[in-house]
This record gives sequence, structure tokens and C-alpha cells, in this order.
Amino acid sequence: MEISEQTRTDVWQGWWDAARLTRYYQAVRDLHQRRHATLVAAILLCGTGAMATLIASVPDWLQPVFGFAVAALSVWIAVSSYAVKAAMANTISIECQEIERELSNLMALVDDPNNPPESEVRDCLVDLDARMDKATARAGYVGMTNNDKLNNKMAIEAGKVLEASYA
Repeated sequence: MEISEQTRTDVWQGWWDAARLTRYYQAVRDLHQRRHATLVAAILLCGTGAMATLIASVPDWLQPVFGFAVAALSVWIAVSSYAVKAAMANTISIECQEIERELSNLMALVDDPNNPPESEVRDCLVDLDARMDKATARAGYVGMTNNDKLNNKMAIEAGKVLEASYA
């Protein structure tokens, strides 16, 4: 059975989108993990500096600076929720990766001479799109904002990977 060029394009586009989102949320996870680790390290460093002030290892005027830094960084780490955002980005990337794999398989079915009826392919696409929307909507639950620069970078990377794998 012949699959229309529009359906073939829609499957390809869905596959590319899933590949992009997988890479995007992996990169977001890494970014938030780095931010969290940096803040924790800064709190530890400032906290250690505050402790050193108490034992007269550093000038007295640094004690309030370290105290303020620890307080400010503690508020920042609590408000930013980088660890929660990293965990959610990881969950989303895993779901996107599964959908990416399913779309890759669907593309192979579309290209197979014994492909399924177009209506089945379309139904599968609708289901996968709904799952992708549900997975990525979770980013909003933890206050993740879109990073357009990172998204564009991952779009280019995903395109290169899919072109190489499909060639």
C-alpha cells in the first residue's frame, strides 16, 4: 500500500522533533545540574570562609561578606529549584527518547514495501504527538522556561544525526 508524501513528511518531522526534544532536555538537565552544583560549591566555599573567619584565619571584615553570601546563595538555590528542574528534564528526555525510537520504527514501516495502511500510520502519529505534548508539558510544572539558543543548537544536531542515520 502506498503511503502519501504528506504522511511520510509528517513522520519524518515528528521523528526530527522527538530527536530535537530528546537532546534539548538532556542539555537542559546538564545545564541545571551544573548550576545546582555551582551553587552548592559556592555555599560550601562561603560557608567554609565564614567558619574560617570565626577562627581568625581571615580578616574580620570578611565575616559579614561570607555570611551574606551564604544567605544569598541559600535563597537562590531554594528559589531556583535547579535540582528539581534537572530531574524533570531527565524524565522528559527519557520519554522523548522512547518516542524518538518509536518514530524511527514508524519511519521504517512507512518505507517498507509492505507498509501498514496510511490510516494506521496517521493514528500512530496522533498518539505519539499527544504523548510528546504530555511529556514536554511537564516542564512547565517546575517552572522551566524555554532556552531558544539551546533549542536551536539541538535542532541542528538532531537534523545532522537523523540525516546521517537515514542516508
